[in-house]
Amino acid sequence: MLLIGGAAQNVAVQTVLREMVDMPVGVPAIDGYVRRGAGMQAAAAALGAFPEWPSELAELPAMQLAPQIARQHSEAKLALGY
Repeated sequence: MLLIGGAAQNVAVQTVLREMVDMPVGVPAIDGYVRRGAGMQAAAAALGAFPEWPSELAELPAMQLAPQIARQHSEAKLALGY
């Protein structure tokens, strides 16, 4: 999973995400998190799908899953209709 946008540089967001998902999480190895995220979102809006842009990634270390956080995330998605 690629974490992009302004949240990609936030250690708390990185930590909670890695506790929620059972997959590798990476962030761009560049400091342009916001620019890259905005560009990808704009391209997705224009093209109808996220582009496949090659990028150098820094994979974050795996963390032990936190079942409570994952459950709360699933419940929130259901409540919001996702």
